[in-house]
Amino acid sequence: MKIKKVVMENFRQFYGSQEITFSVCNDKNVTIIHAENSYGKTTLLNAILWCFFEETTAKFENKDDVICWEAVQEGIKKCSVSITIDHNDCDYNLIRTFYADRKHCTFECFKIINGNHEPLKFPTNFINSVIPKEMAKYFFFDGEAAENFSSEKNHKAIAKAIEAMLGCAMAESAIKALGAVNRKLSNLIGKSKGESQESLQEQIQDAEESIQITEEKLADAELQVELHARNKDKYAEKLRDWKDSKRLHDEREAKKQEKKAIDDRISNARNDVSEWISFSGMALLGRKASEMALSILDDANLRGQIPSPYNEDLVNKLLEEQLCICGRELPEGEAPWQKVLSLLETASKKSTQNRMIKLRGHTKSVISEAKRAQKTLDKLNARLQEDIARRDDLEQRITELNSKLDDFKDDLVVQTEHARRKASDLEEKFRGKVGAYRERKRLFKIRYEKLINELNKRAREDEKIRKIATRKKLIESAINSLRTVLDQYQAGAREVVQNEVNKILAHVSHNHRICRFNEDFSLELVSSDGRACAKSSGESQLLSLVFMAALVQFSARRIGDQSLLLKPGAAAPLVLDSPFGQLDASYQQETAACLPKFAEQIVLFLSSTQGNEKVLEKLEPHIGQEYILVSHSKEQQGEKKTTSVKRRGETFPSKIYSSERDKTEVMRIG
Repeated sequence: MKIKKVVMENFRQFYGSQEITFSVCNDKNVTIIHAENSYGKTTLLNAILWCFFEETTAKFENKDDVICWEAVQEGIKKCSVSITIDHNDCDYNLIRTFYADRKHCTFECFKIINGNHEPLKFPTNFINSVIPKEMAKYFFFDGEAAENFSSEKNHKAIAKAIEAMLGCAMAESAIKALGAVNRKLSNLIGKSKGESQESLQEQIQDAEESIQITEEKLADAELQVELHARNKDKYAEKLRDWKDSKRLHDEREAKKQEKKAIDDRISNARNDVSEWISFSGMALLGRKASEMALSILDDANLRGQIPSPYNEDLVNKLLEEQLCICGRELPEGEAPWQKVLSLLETASKKSTQNRMIKLRGHTKSVISEAKRAQKTLDKLNARLQEDIARRDDLEQRITELNSKLDDFKDDLVVQTEHARRKASDLEEKFRGKVGAYRERKRLFKIRYEKLINELNKRAREDEKIRKIATRKKLIESAINSLRTVLDQYQAGAREVVQNEVNKILAHVSHNHRICRFNEDFSLELVSSDGRACAKSSGESQLLSLVFMAALVQFSARRIGDQSLLLKPGAAAPLVLDSPFGQLDASYQQETAACLPKFAEQIVLFLSSTQGNEKVLEKLEPHIGQEYILVSHSKEQQGEKKTTSVKRRGETFPSKIYSSERDKTEVMRIG
């Protein structure tokens, strides 16, 4: 089976009608779909699964909310996915439509003959004959989660995958049906012995049902333990990769706090300078004038001008006593007396002397205050310049740390640690449940065996019961035989898949190692001397990816299998979302070179980190169709970054802002 075309009508973010035509050429069997995260890769993969089986992958959130929101806003109440496939040289068209008002899906299938669409009566049976539902998830899967298959804790998932590709569902159904018949025979045995025997049979049935229910719960709990253990290890690995982030983050926060404190000090220092100008600026400005004034006063004092060498009281006393200080008489009115009297014009008063003393003292005080103000200003400026220099150093270091932290995702570190703890808690929770279910199963089995022994004891006493018991024994033998045959099939399949894996590994692996399946279906890498080797994250993903490719090839070889117990195999497209995951550049290129050989039709969903130039060079000879999922947003771009895809010398935008609607558009390249 090959997919020729997918048409989505208002399915999730794909508004309106969006169409993709896939390459069906044998030599160019690869279809590339470029898309960044959240642009619609997972939605497109799930659109195919949803159309086939009305099912989605575990990562597909809000699986019941499938109608495009923009369409809902316009009153549209339905969505659909139409897929055209080529199966056994005939074209078929499958259409699944969801109606919101009825909360109901319809599924139709048409065989296309000469352009006419002839409806098939049993579309579900048809699609399960093309690709059985239990096999489908191994053809459509998420490459980023592929490493889970090679986890040493995930052997049950590997066994289940091989079981699905073997087509064991029919045999398992037969075993369940025989088990139901076995329980009915047990019931007949009980009824033939009367009421007491019937009561015993009811107890046996209850015990059998309890064992079955407990086994199902136990299996589910064990799967949950494996799932959460894998998730815990995956998150722990990411945290180890980001271990330097916290140190750089803490240093940056410390530098920011120190810078904030220094900014506050700089602000306070500038305020202090402003206050100094308000209170001491005039003193500094008046210092020179005060020094000049004091110099003039000192000079005048030295020359006897200020204050005058004689004062007014002395002159008045000489005139009143008519006696000069030399002892000579000064008769009033005479020339000597007149001469002394004239001195009153220049004589200094006591108040003048006092004012001169105060003026001198104030002038000296202004000069001293100006000197102190200058020292204070010098200290303020020195402290300010020191803080500014330290702030510049801190800003430079913070810029360096920001640059280093650009390589880290601080928010993801926190989210990943939270997810790791949650996964660890869930692992322990389900481990507790596993222990409880195992103990419960053990007790139920003990009770069941006691009841069976009692029933068999009574059966031996009754011929009728013995006949029924014989049939019951035959059925139990048939169940055991079926399980033995299935185990043999699985062992054979395990060897075939192991050989296929090693053939592929020989082309893509850097190291001379081979894959080995253990009896419990755990998957490991071993060296040439048979020693088990620890796998890196990249090797785990590579091994898981190769395992899936080997499964697909194994299934294709089983087409036409005539086994009475097993369903035939299937050939279907291998659809990979983010196939390269944690592979390094060399592994990516080697794997890309081998991918076209994994199946007759390959569909790859690649982000910019995975669809790099070297990978596309390896794929180029096999690319038949190529598309970009373009994300439209009604928001303004502002400072947000745009994304684009460069192919064959052209650049194609994959993020467009200021659009009429929030939607994803399918754009074909070439």
